[in-house]
Amino acid sequence: MVGKTSVFRLALAKLLYLNAVETGTIVERVVSVHNLDLAIEIALKTVATELNVNLPNSVNFPTLWKLVEKQYYPKYHKALPSKSDIFTIHDKRNSVQHHGSVPSDTDLKQFKSYAFGFLNEIFVTMTGLHFDHIFLSSLVDNVELRQTMELAERDISSDPKASMSASMRSFMWGKILAQRHLGYFDPTLGAFNLQDKLQRDMRAPVREVAKQIVDRLFMLELGIDTVTYDRINKIAPFPLLEAGITNPAGVKLADTLPSNYTKDNAWTCYNFVLEAILRWQDRRML
Repeated sequence: MVGKTSVFRLALAKLLYLNAVETGTIVERVVSVHNLDLAIEIALKTVATELNVNLPNSVNFPTLWKLVEKQYYPKYHKALPSKSDIFTIHDKRNSVQHHGSVPSDTDLKQFKSYAFGFLNEIFVTMTGLHFDHIFLSSLVDNVELRQTMELAERDISSDPKASMSASMRSFMWGKILAQRHLGYFDPTLGAFNLQDKLQRDMRAPVREVAKQIVDRLFMLELGIDTVTYDRINKIAPFPLLEAGITNPAGVKLADTLPSNYTKDNAWTCYNFVLEAILRWQDRRML
């Protein structure tokens, strides 16, 4: 089984593939060819890492292919897949970069088909998982968070609303777990005697103000970029903190404007939440 770093790199190759269009503007088509070629190169170099292939600095693509295949064939008893098709993509990428050649929509449809076949076979061979089951979210250790983030990643293009909802539920549950790790304390620091009615009455408004300050301190301690978080709150369904939450599915959401449910906003939410969860995981807070 490949390591987490290799899973991340394969998932990155998948995301580059998914961001390649089959039809679009000149710039989108040019970028798409580069994305497909880069996805393939990342996959090849991931295989090289797993097979302990020693690659020279600034290795060119034909040499990369040759060196990887030299170790790939004895290990898996088969050649690297779709060599002629993959070299067609790489040659077109070179033509785009060095000669300003722009791929047609027909070219891109073929190239995406070639790249998918290559990546899918590499993924299955290396991990036992098909293309559709490789996720960046696989890096998340907590099972409930990982499963919810995989739903968020899966639905980004097909159902942005479902994706954004899954991301924000994951964020709230991850934040709850991380804050539990930090420990809860009374925002008024026990300054009021709760046996005294007057002090109890005074405590409520002071606690409300103090809680806002403590919440901001928690955000800083959790490493949350408040500027980005404020932006997220403007475009995403807002997770509500209520008693009795025991898993991501139990997090209720306040809806956002229908016009906010877009693929771009879904990516923004997903990336923000995944980075936060992995940060908390690295700090052993989950």
